[in-house]
Amino acid sequence: MMSEWNAISVLCCACVVLCAIGNSVASPQWQVRYVRWGNITKEEQKRGWTPHWRIEVKHAEPLEIDVIGDDDGTATGRIFIGRTIEVPERLPLEWRIELEYQTACEGKDRSGSWWLYLFTEDGWQLLGERPENAPTEREIERGMLARLLIEDMIGEDVTQWRKWRSPNMASFLQRFSGGRIVLAFCYAGYHSGSREWGKLRNARVVTSDKPIALHRKPQWRLKTKRTLHTDDEIALARKRCRETEGGQRLLQRILRAVERWMKKSDEEIMWLIPNANVPRAFNVSVRGCPIHGKAIYRHGTYPWRLSFDEPFKIICPIGGEKYPDNDFFAFYRSDFRDKRHLQGRFIDDGWGWVSSDGERYWFVGYACHWWWLRFVIPGVLNLSRAYVLTGDRRYAHKAAVMLFRIAQVYPQMDYTWQSRYGQLTGCTYQGKIVNHIWETGVVRNLAEAYDNIFDTIDGDVELQRIAKMNGEQIRAFIEANLIEEAIDGILNRKIVGNFGMHQCALATLVAVRQHAPLEKFVNFILRETGRGISYEGVHYALFNLIYKDGMPYESSPGYCFLWVTKLIPLAELLRRAGYDLYRHPKMKWLLDAPLNMVCINTFTPTIGDYGSVNSKLACANAPVYRAGYRAYRDARYARHLVRIHGWEVERFRSYDDLFEPLLGDIPEDAQKPQKMHSRIMDGYGLTILNNANDTIAISCYYGVRGGHGHFDQLNIE
Repeated sequence: MMSEWNAISVLCCACVVLCAIGNSVASPQWQVRYVRWGNITKEEQKRGWTPHWRIEVKHAEPLEIDVIGDDDGTATGRIFIGRTIEVPERLPLEWRIELEYQTACEGKDRSGSWWLYLFTEDGWQLLGERPENAPTEREIERGMLARLLIEDMIGEDVTQWRKWRSPNMASFLQRFSGGRIVLAFCYAGYHSGSREWGKLRNARVVTSDKPIALHRKPQWRLKTKRTLHTDDEIALARKRCRETEGGQRLLQRILRAVERWMKKSDEEIMWLIPNANVPRAFNVSVRGCPIHGKAIYRHGTYPWRLSFDEPFKIICPIGGEKYPDNDFFAFYRSDFRDKRHLQGRFIDDGWGWVSSDGERYWFVGYACHWWWLRFVIPGVLNLSRAYVLTGDRRYAHKAAVMLFRIAQVYPQMDYTWQSRYGQLTGCTYQGKIVNHIWETGVVRNLAEAYDNIFDTIDGDVELQRIAKMNGEQIRAFIEANLIEEAIDGILNRKIVGNFGMHQCALATLVAVRQHAPLEKFVNFILRETGRGISYEGVHYALFNLIYKDGMPYESSPGYCFLWVTKLIPLAELLRRAGYDLYRHPKMKWLLDAPLNMVCINTFTPTIGDYGSVNSKLACANAPVYRAGYRAYRDARYARHLVRIHGWEVERFRSYDDLFEPLLGDIPEDAQKPQKMHSRIMDGYGLTILNNANDTIAISCYYGVRGGHGHFDQLNIE
C-alpha cells in the first residue's frame, strides 16, 4: 500500500525539510538556516553578500511556500528549511521524495538551484541561524549525510511547475533505522543587481511496501552459441599455448592471476562481490591520507594499496596504516544492522569518515571501487579466458558463479546515488558499478567473459544448485540482468565514455547477446544524430568531428588516439556482422594522423593532457596497426609496426594476439624507417620542423584547445 507523507511547498534560496507520521499531518517545526559559499569572506558576508530572502506562505494545506529575494546588490548563498524526522525501525521497500518546483531570476542566464539534503541532528545545528553567521558548506560537511540536486543553475527560468522524484533511498536510510535525521530542502542562489525567486509545493515522502521488481526478464530470444570467437580460432589459440614459448608464458600468467579466486569457495565468492548498497569512490579525498596528507600522492594518482585477503580495507603506502578501523565486511554481512562493527577511531559505515574539520574520507568507497576494478572484473575475465585456453571447466564454473552474482546486483547499481562523485555532484554524475566512462570497459569485459563460458552453463550442476535455477534459467538471468541491462545503460546515457568507448562496448554487448536486433543497434552506432557529440553516429562523427588532417577535435594526442584504439576494434566487430567501416575514407585518416605527429621517429609532442618530459609514442598500439595493415596494406603501417616491435604477433604479448592471423614476412619497403619532412597539420593546429635526416625536430601547437587541452598553445618542443 502506498502512503504519502504530508505535502509541503518550500522556498527559494532555502533548504526545506518535511515530515509526517503515517498519513497524519504533523505540525511542522520548520527551522530556517543559512550557509555561505566557501569563497565569500567574513567581511563580504557582513556587507550582505549572504542574501536575506522573504518567505511567503501561500497555502496552509497543502503547504505552498514562495521565497522571494529582494536584494538589489550582489548576493550569493544557500538557505535551508528543515525539520527532524523519525526513520522507522522497519523501513519500507521504497522511500522517495516527490515535489514540484519553480526557479527564476530577473538577471540574464541565471536562476537558482534546488537541492535536497539529509543531515544528522547534530549536523543540522552547524548551520547558521542568521546570514551573517552562516558557515561554509565545508564546515557543515561532517553533519551532512547526503545531497541531491533537484535543479541546477540554468540559462532559462523554470516558471511552470516542474515535477521531480528522488531515487529510492530506502537502502541508504537503513543505517539510520529507529533513529532521527533532518530532511531539508535548499535553494542556492546567486545574483548581482537583480532579484530571484523560487517556489516549492506538493513536496512529500512517498513510501511503498509493494515488492520491487529487482530483476528483469529477457527481451529477446536467448543466446544459442558463442559469438566472439569461432571454434577454429579457439583451437588455434590453444595450439599456440601448447607449442610456442610466448603462448605458454601468456597462459601461465593468466593461470597465476586466477589462483586466488580458485581457492575461494562459491559461497565466499558470492560474498566477495558486493551489492549496490556499498558506495564506490575512485578517490579517498583530495587531501590524501588522514595522517600523511598529500604526501601520499607521491605514490601515484590512486596510491592506496588493497589486499585480496582484507576486503574493504585500504593501506597507506607511506606508513602502512589500514583504514577504516572498523570491520566493515562484517557490518556489510550483517545487512548493515550490527552496530558493534562500527567501533574505532577512523570509522566508516560505507559513506566515509569525516574529520574534525569537515573533510570526508571515503575509505570503504575507495576499497569497493578498486576491489571491482582490480580484483572482480579482472578475476572473472581471466577465469573465462583460462577456460578458453585450457578447456578446464573448473575455471568456467568459478567465472559463472561470479557472473551470476554480478547479474544479481547489477540492475540496482546506480552511480549517481551510490558514489563519492555522485554525492559531490548532487547525484547527477552517471554510471553503474563505476563512473560512466570506466563502466564502458567493465561491461565489455563482462560480456566477453559470459561469451567465453556460455557453453558450460547447462552442464554446470553445482552452479544450478547455488542459483536454484536450471541452465536455461541461469543464462536468461545473466543475459537479461547483465547484458541487456548494460545495453540499456548505454542507450540511456548511464554508460558513456570518450568517443568510441561506448560504441565499441555496445557492439560487443550486442554481438554477445546474439539475437538482439542487429540492424537497430548498428544504425544507432553508425547513424544516430542529434543527441550530442558523444552519441553522434560514427559515420557523421568521422565527417564532422575529425579535422582535415585526420585528428579528432580534442587537443591531447593521447585522447585523440583513443578514438583510434576504440574505433578499430569496433570496425573489426562490425566486419564480422557484414558492415565494413574501413570503407569510410576518414577511418584511414584516423590511422594516418598519429603517424604524421611522430617526431624523429621516437616521440609524440606533449600537448594538453598527454605525456610528460619523457614523452613517448602516443600511437604504440600494435594490434590497432596490424588491423589497419590488414585493411589497407599501407607500408607506413608496416614500418610503424617494425618501429614498435609489433609486427611479429607470434610473440603473443596479449590474449587477443593468440587469435590473430600472422602477417607474414615484413615487406621490403617497410624494413627501414621513413624520414619525415617538415609538415603542418593545419586542421589540428600543429607544425613540425625537422632536419633532412629527421634526427632533430621542433614542434609547435597552435590549435583551438579542444578536449583535454591546456593553456599550452605556441609551446615549442
